[in-house]
Amino acid sequence: MAVWCQEIYFILTEEGLITPTRVLMGGANSVAYVQSTVQEMFSEVLNKGLLIWIDDLLGYGKSNEGLLILLKKVLTICAEKGLKLNPKKCSFYLREALWCGRIVSGDGVRHDPARLTALTSLLLPSTDQDLQQFICAMNRMRIAIPAFNKLVAPLSKLMEKVSVGVRRTKSERFSLAMLDGETRKASVSGSAKRH
Repeated sequence: MAVWCQEIYFILTEEGLITPTRVLMGGANSVAYVQSTVQEMFSEVLNKGLLIWIDDLLGYGKSNEGLLILLKKVLTICAEKGLKLNPKKCSFYLREALWCGRIVSGDGVRHDPARLTALTSLLLPSTDQDLQQFICAMNRMRIAIPAFNKLVAPLSKLMEKVSVGVRRTKSERFSLAMLDGETRKASVSGSAKRH
């Protein structure tokens, strides 16, 4: 992290100031910065056998030999850049991999059934925080849900309505009664029927 940026992110404690030398997550552009930095590090193999999402790498290839060559390149880059890998989180030579909430294989990409089950078994939201969490959870599935924006529009409008200019405590509740039963049913179970 640049020296001038370190001052922006300092943390005051009883012991004194902590000045970070690495990018802290939670900053407005932290994720984008980390993503672009990791992509730059692995630019030689990016989309040529390697996919990257933040700090999750997925290597792919048509042959064991090709995968071994890719693995050697990735490990060389890690060593050169000082990146450390957690062996417990590394898997090699899989025919199917769970990566970023999706199952990736030679047959294509599909959503993780465990995530679908978790989403479809959520209770109806009863607070504005519950509704926001539900919309965010559904957002991960948006690319696979036809007419996602139409299905979620009533919930998004309700979320805007209850959150505009109003300060709420966690214990304050709002009513989903504004939505008719069919809209609520489609919004909650729409993703389950299409997967």
